[in-house]
Amino acid sequence: PDLTASTLFQEAILQVNDGDAGAAITNFDTVIGMEGVSAEKKSDAYFNRGMLRDEGGDLKGAISDYGRIIAMSGVPRTRLADAYFSRGSARDELGDSAGAVADWTAILDIVEASPDTVAQALFNRGVSFKDQGNHVRALEDWTRILATTNAPLDIVAKAGLARGAVRRILQQLEMALADFDFILAHPADISPAIIADGYYNRGLTYRDSGKFTEALADWNTVLELKDAPPR
Repeated sequence: PDLTASTLFQEAILQVNDGDAGAAITNFDTVIGMEGVSAEKKSDAYFNRGMLRDEGGDLKGAISDYGRIIAMSGVPRTRLADAYFSRGSARDELGDSAGAVADWTAILDIVEASPDTVAQALFNRGVSFKDQGNHVRALEDWTRILATTNAPLDIVAKAGLARGAVRRILQQLEMALADFDFILAHPADISPAIIADGYYNRGLTYRDSGKFTEALADWNTVLELKDAPPR
């Protein structure tokens, strides 16, 4: 059964690449309904069908598919982490913040989860806490990312930007400036959009600190970045 399932799965992937999501979902349906297919193959089919449903706007269907993976036994732990992350994102999009936070929290107990997945889960959970008004928990999550050595630099930069923005709201202006300075010290390794946000938010913090010359300089830099050709 696994050989047949693999053939159908590869055919579905080609259909996805060709833009034929409907045909791909049909093949994933077949794999899911087959007897004797390994948990790994079946979870792959559920996950890819979930992603297609997610991209197609069927968030409840996607949540159901990710939930099937989470409920299965014998699923590779990395796939389990991916399912929790994707279900959390879909729940968040539907407005289920508590469900999203629960899913992203579950990832932190999966030691096999990739550093990228863990960092993104912490970042997203921090955003949810901030949106709930829980600045303390949000700052804790973003600080945890900044303390790691293996998180992707763009996620680290997003965490620093978010932490600095909340610290500015809390009038912790010197610490906010330190966060923005950290981001702006790595311009070649971070996306231009994050760099521009760093200058903009540092300008706001300078303004709040009464340093208007520095604020104007940062905002002028934002305008220069906007006009610069993409790198």
